[in-house]
Amino acid sequence: MVAAVPWARPGSRFTAAFEDTTAWLVCHATLSVVAILLRVAWRSVSDIVTRVVADRARQTDRLAGLRRIGIDEISYCKSLLAYALGG
Repeated sequence: MVAAVPWARPGSRFTAAFEDTTAWLVCHATLSVVAILLRVAWRSVSDIVTRVVADRARQTDRLAGLRRIGIDEISYCKSLLAYALGG
């Protein structure tokens, strides 16, 4: 039986604080170094980073505050032409 707890993300064996710390460390060191430092498998570190990024992506509206979108018609047309000509 598995129960949801407020201090861990779904599907995780680690606390949310440990995962946040791990993700922060990966921003400043290589994955293998972080795995050695925290004494976990590098695959666990990779899974942790995936969960933290997914959690942050759910919490953040990436288009919040967007007021305008600019489109470069010339560049857009050139890319369509290049695609149509196979180049």
